[in-house]
Amino acid sequence: MRVGIFISFVLGLAVFALSVISLHRNVPGPYFIDSSRALGKFAPLLSANQVIARRDANIRIKLKVYDDSLAKLMDSASHHRGLPEMELINLESNVLRHEMTDSVARETKALVASASDSFNVMAALFSKREGIPVLFGSSGNTVVFGTGTRADKTDDLLRFVGVKNE
Repeated sequence: MRVGIFISFVLGLAVFALSVISLHRNVPGPYFIDSSRALGKFAPLLSANQVIARRDANIRIKLKVYDDSLAKLMDSASHHRGLPEMELINLESNVLRHEMTDSVARETKALVASASDSFNVMAALFSKREGIPVLFGSSGNTVVFGTGTRADKTDDLLRFVGVKNE
C-alpha cells in the first residue's frame, strides 16, 4: 500500500514538474500581423504602387490625346454620317483603348504579384527566425482574436524588413 502511495506521489510530482516546464517554455503562437499595415509600409509594394501610378497617369494622358484627336477626326468627317469608314474608325479606337489599358493591367498585375511574393518570402523568413510555425494575416474583413499585444507581430515584422518605427 505504501509503495502504491509513493508511486502515485512520484507520478503526480512528475506531471506537475512537466506542466511547469511546459508553461515556462516559449511555446509559439498563435501570432498574427496586420496585413494592411505591414503591406502599406513594405518597400517593394510601395515602389510598385509608384510605378503603377506613373503608368496610370501616362495612359490617361495618352487616352486624352487620342480621344481629342479622334473627336477632331469625327467632327471633320461628321458630314459623311453612316459611312463604313466611320464605323471602322470607331471600332479601331475601341480596340486601341482596350490594348492600351490591357497592357497596363497586365504589367500592374505582374508588379503586384512580384511585390506580394517578395512579402511572402520575407514573412516566411521572419517566421522561421522567430520560430513561429504559423503566422496569421489579418486585415479588412479578417478577424483574429488574441490575448494582449504579444500576439501581434506586425511591428516585429516591419523591423525585420527594415521599416523604421514611427
